[in-house]
Amino acid sequence: MKEFLRDYPLYREFKLSTQTDSDEIPFQNPYNFHEEGFDHWCENESSYKTFELTLNKPQQQGYGSVAFDHVFPEHFRNEKLDYCIPITARCVSCKDQEIEFLFHIWTKEKVDEEMVDVFIEKIGVYPEHKSKQDKDVSKYLDRESSNWFYKGSTLLDKGMGIGAFAYFRRIVEKELIGIIEDIKTLPDAQSSEIDSLLEEHVKNPKVSTIYSNIFEFLPHSLKSLGDNPIKLLYNLTSEGLHSLSEDECLGKAQGTQVLLSFVIRKMSEEHSEIKNLRNVIKSIK
Repeated sequence: MKEFLRDYPLYREFKLSTQTDSDEIPFQNPYNFHEEGFDHWCENESSYKTFELTLNKPQQQGYGSVAFDHVFPEHFRNEKLDYCIPITARCVSCKDQEIEFLFHIWTKEKVDEEMVDVFIEKIGVYPEHKSKQDKDVSKYLDRESSNWFYKGSTLLDKGMGIGAFAYFRRIVEKELIGIIEDIKTLPDAQSSEIDSLLEEHVKNPKVSTIYSNIFEFLPHSLKSLGDNPIKLLYNLTSEGLHSLSEDECLGKAQGTQVLLSFVIRKMSEEHSEIKNLRNVIKSIK
């Protein structure tokens, strides 16, 4: 639930729970959401703080004063759970900043069947979430790519997977070889081996194996995933955009955003560390 409240964009479904007993239908009573906590950026505190979902007074009185197994007929359609509910989230620290959510809760099967999954999606959020550009990413990318990253992140927040993925694909296609060029300058990278892979790529880019073969030559910081981040980024963009559904594009866009940010951040950290060490050495000579 915390992941859904914190990270999920509009219209992306999240499985809340599974009904295992026909007498107990999870989340058909909105009081189940009351005081659910999650981390979110608080403008008043200028930092991430805990927010809690809070039903308003009439909602608390109506939904909180009934027996746990009380059924609300208005929350069902054709014997399936299907209703919308507005709920406010309030910052626990400043007790002032609020986020207004409109949730849609539903099941895809009739609730009298066994093992029925309950789903939720956000169909409204106010104020609208604004993407905060990672400083390392903004600093590393040129103006064009940085603008694509911002647009992709904004579309991702709105649940527009195809548009978001299209922007992130552009960035990877444009920047990936340049990223590899920069990786070879890191102190822990095996630069001569990476140079050889780059030379082979320049000679025949269409059959290049640089993305698959680079992992063993990467610095330890980029091996920490236990997988090849360069190959993963390349593979994310190798499939045709129009062969993917909106949900598939949404998942790939999120993966590309997170992975690209990770690689750039690790490179920036190592470059910063080198710069700081050089300044220390210079000061003690």
